[in-house]
Amino acid sequence: MDTKKIEVRLEGLSDIMFDRFYDYSEKDRSPEKKIYLNDEKELVLPSENIMSFLFRDLPPVGVTRFVEKRSAKDFIAIGQSHVAITPPMLIPFLDGNNKKIVFSDFDKMKNYFYINTWSAGLTKMAGGKVIKQEVRKRPVLKLPWSLEFEIMLFPNDKVTSDKLLSWFEVGGLVTALGTYRPRHGRFMVKKWEIVS
Repeated sequence: MDTKKIEVRLEGLSDIMFDRFYDYSEKDRSPEKKIYLNDEKELVLPSENIMSFLFRDLPPVGVTRFVEKRSAKDFIAIGQSHVAITPPMLIPFLDGNNKKIVFSDFDKMKNYFYINTWSAGLTKMAGGKVIKQEVRKRPVLKLPWSLEFEIMLFPNDKVTSDKLLSWFEVGGLVTALGTYRPRHGRFMVKKWEIVS
């Protein structure tokens, strides 16, 4: 089987915001519960977020739906079965010195993070009633940040390495990663190397 292994490095173009989802509770969670950490307390991004960035078919849609329009369903079906991300679970964030970001607490990590406390907009309901939403505190990782991972691309006639690269390049601006995107979480492809 002629499987391609592609080494990828994404570098942030804007700060990335987190709002990890736990449950359906209306009570807001603390910012510490909205970031992803591994057992070593390193800040990570689940590889599933990369797959969602590529192939999500529900709003907010992935880059494939955005770029390929009507033919997206074919690309999404093949992509989900023929693309794999490694490390398979959690991808560590790297800082400007190419070091993993180990979390302690937000007060001690002001060089890396700030807490977003922008006030929420007003929602106008039917009948003219206005609902004011509570401010939600969301942690934001400042620039510079990057992610390094590998893509395993299994042979197929639809999703090529060139097609994948173009999705990452376009999606880095129009889809982005994290929450409140693409205002946050924009990136560029710094490395795309087929190694086998």
